[in-house]
Amino acid sequence: MIAPNQHDRAGQTGQTGQTGQRSRAAAGRRTAADNHQHDLRWVVAIDGPGAAGKSTVARALAERLDAMLFDTGALYRTVTLAAGRAEIAADDGEALARLADRSTIHLRPPSIQDGRQVDVMLDGEDVTWAIRTPAVDAAVSEVSAHPSVRHALLPLQREIADRARVIMVGRTSAP
Repeated sequence: MIAPNQHDRAGQTGQTGQTGQRSRAAAGRRTAADNHQHDLRWVVAIDGPGAAGKSTVARALAERLDAMLFDTGALYRTVTLAAGRAEIAADDGEALARLADRSTIHLRPPSIQDGRQVDVMLDGEDVTWAIRTPAVDAAVSEVSAHPSVRHALLPLQREIADRARVIMVGRTSAP
């Protein structure tokens, strides 16, 4: 058995001389670990190549762990839908980023049992199925490729991840 304050997790000495106090780095790790024990929120981010089964794994994991499935692609699809409605071209990254900034997008637990994983709301309108149309499918890849759009949506991703236990899958899925 290793006595407290003799070794840190990496097996290196954690003592600071004869006082027996842990190093500041070791103490910081302990404090962070203590904080996480009391925080019931967490995020699992699933990444990988297209058609690798990320969504299938995420859906099963979210169900098993009673967590919210957060497909970040829903955010990009929502911006793509809003852009089509506002007649903003999919190649205009700056205009798309401004649109993402001024749009109110919410994801919430499903209110209807029609196969949806979440309700997707755009400025108060339920667009859960409207973001799954061929027109959105055709443009979402180009919209999501703009760094300015990804940057504009990152605070929303973090906000969603901060509210609950989340299984996150999709583009820019590390909050």
